[in-house]
Amino acid sequence: MQSIKKIDYLIFFLFLNLLISSTFGFVDCGILKCEGVEREVCENMGGRFYPYDPTVGACCSFCLSKDGLQLNAYTLEWISKSTFEP
Repeated sequence: MQSIKKIDYLIFFLFLNLLISSTFGFVDCGILKCEGVEREVCENMGGRFYPYDPTVGACCSFCLSKDGLQLNAYTLEWISKSTFEP
């Protein structure tokens, strides 16, 4: 019975953390991180910079073109359309 209460509390606090984070714009990076695109590089290539990719669930910046193509952080080439809709 106590383990169920602990799980309930854990779920409640995780939900509360998510609610506060989304309300105030804070992002919990968690364990996962990736090499993202730098803002200056993105803007110089005519893209729109996003500091956080919700589809990855990590602090991973990315860049989208006006056509919805995503900029590859390593090759700096526009690749297939992103699944993220800003």
